[in-house]
Amino acid sequence: MRVKKYNQAAKICESVITEFPDSARSYLALDLLWQSRKNDDKTLFKQYVDNKAKSKVKKQLYGVAELMLAFSERANTADSKERVAVLDVIGEKYKDTPLVEHVLFQKFMFYLYEENNIELAKTTSAELGKLFPESESYYASQRHLGNDVVKPTEPLLAKNAPNEEITEIPKTYELLGNYPNPFNPSTTIKYALPYSSNVELTIYDITGKVVKVFSESGQSAGYQNIVWNGNSQQGSQVSSGVYLYRFKATSIDGSNKVFEKTAKLLMLK
Repeated sequence: MRVKKYNQAAKICESVITEFPDSARSYLALDLLWQSRKNDDKTLFKQYVDNKAKSKVKKQLYGVAELMLAFSERANTADSKERVAVLDVIGEKYKDTPLVEHVLFQKFMFYLYEENNIELAKTTSAELGKLFPESESYYASQRHLGNDVVKPTEPLLAKNAPNEEITEIPKTYELLGNYPNPFNPSTTIKYALPYSSNVELTIYDITGKVVKVFSESGQSAGYQNIVWNGNSQQGSQVSSGVYLYRFKATSIDGSNKVFEKTAKLLMLK
């Protein structure tokens, strides 16, 4: 990739995906394949995904590839019915996998923000609630609709004490991941702080370049989160692909405890 031998890079990525479709590295390879073909020949990425789509073997990675293609530059020129039809096909094909949740959420976001069709967005959110009632995607869709809802596992306000919050202090630092993932246009990164801490969250692209930095000073102990709206540090929207985020928390209670962990997320358009 660095020396611009995109065709050779793409062939290596294809080999990794084909031989290790259940590996986490294959998701990175998928993103690199897309980046390679964007600089070489975009039609080759479509051909590769179409061939995988015809495969009798159902792998969630192949479904992610189809989603990437559905929301790539090719799909931006298609009409809304065609784009929704593509999502429906993917959802039906992978109906027995967790990918369905992401397909429905993509449809919800498309209806709400690109079509401005509130009724269809509400219908899709209701379907999410029926199939995945405790999922973050469902609760996120409700919040996007303006409904003030929280998951039952999240801290709630006591009915008889409106100013008193029921909280549970975690015993250890923990990076709880991001939801939804894949995401578009925003995702919530959750983490646990056993002590009041300074928090730094850095998002990198696949080449290691810093995309966005969040700094939170003096966050109180408890379950916290940071929302990334897919914008870079300069305020521009990032492209589809795999990103890495490094979470670092440093206690400020005198114990000088430090926790660091890295995870990945997938942006789809």
